[in-house]
Amino acid sequence: MKKDLFIPKLGLTMTDATITELLKKEGDKVDEGEVVIKIETDKATFDIEAPQSGFIHNIGHVGETYTVNTEVGWVVGDKKEYQSLVKVENDIREEEKSVIKANEEEVIEELQKNQQKEKSEKILRISPSARRIAKEKELSLEDIEGTGPNGRIIKKDVLLAAQEKQKAGGKKIVNKILPIKGIRKIICDKMQQSLRETAQLTITMEIYADNLVRFRNNLLEAYKKKKIGLSYNAIILKVLSYVLEEYPRINSSIIEDNIYLWDTINIGVALEGKDGLLVPVIKNINKKDLNTIQTEIEGLVEREKSNELMPDELQGGTFTLTSLGFFDVEAFTPILNPPESGILGVGKIIDKPIVENGIIRVGKKMMLSFTFDHRIIDGADAARFLKRVKSYLEEPYLLSEKEIN
Repeated sequence: MKKDLFIPKLGLTMTDATITELLKKEGDKVDEGEVVIKIETDKATFDIEAPQSGFIHNIGHVGETYTVNTEVGWVVGDKKEYQSLVKVENDIREEEKSVIKANEEEVIEELQKNQQKEKSEKILRISPSARRIAKEKELSLEDIEGTGPNGRIIKKDVLLAAQEKQKAGGKKIVNKILPIKGIRKIICDKMQQSLRETAQLTITMEIYADNLVRFRNNLLEAYKKKKIGLSYNAIILKVLSYVLEEYPRINSSIIEDNIYLWDTINIGVALEGKDGLLVPVIKNINKKDLNTIQTEIEGLVEREKSNELMPDELQGGTFTLTSLGFFDVEAFTPILNPPESGILGVGKIIDKPIVENGIIRVGKKMMLSFTFDHRIIDGADAARFLKRVKSYLEEPYLLSEKEIN
């Protein structure tokens, strides 16, 4: 019996997927439950398993994108049935190729006739001086665009072509061409959309980070007994959840001609994935304590490493946090993750000279960079928001005991 292999729908938001690897060759014997195809959505990779034991026929191709529920292969339990089904498919395919080839030959023949005609006409439309210079410079007349009457090639055109040829002598040599596809294609599209469709502005603010470092170190000692770690990201996420409740206009999106103020606070955390940037989302973060937030961050990181992130975990964000401090970056300009209206960039905590009451001391500082959509958020509101974030990070003990434990 034949059982089909489909692109599965792995979440409410999933619409298509790209085949990244065919683990079995045509006609290979497979076991039920064995992984036979690897697919990639816009954010993560998944496995397609054989629905039964038998022999596999691949219809999908590596690098091709298919909508959900599209048939990409099948498995039959009997070898003779497999051979019979493949023969039927091959006969149909050969018939289709014959029709396509006949049509292609007619089109190619017509194109060749037109190209020859254009070439002949072009060679006739050239001034004597231009023809002579082209011959001296060893230039092909077919590659020169004429700017004279009726497209006539004149002396100026040939001299310009000669200059271009001379410049091309030191042209760059291509080492490798990488196709833009999969996750990289999504990143390209979203970044272009972000800059094209929003009015982005970034403001920065430097904060004193001594108390933040002390706060985290004290909690690390307390959490050791529970075998729980604590990242700066978790603390900053908790702070953002507080401040976004205070400034609901920051937690918003423009959709068509309306501004949506979101009741839920879902913050995405930018991560470096194996194939590019990923932004998994922690949902309803304002209702979670530090312990829960840290646990969710660790879970998202682990699932990313094992390619087990579900599409729904990468959707639904209302704000984003991105940090490059780990890479020794002090400040940068984050780009909005549409349709969100805000993203906070966090730099490295570094030692700097600080002047207090005329006395210089060495203290810890950190840069915050807040990019916002100026269509929704005014500069003064953005500054108040960032200043409020700063106040919490400089005095993190303002977080209640309930949120810490």
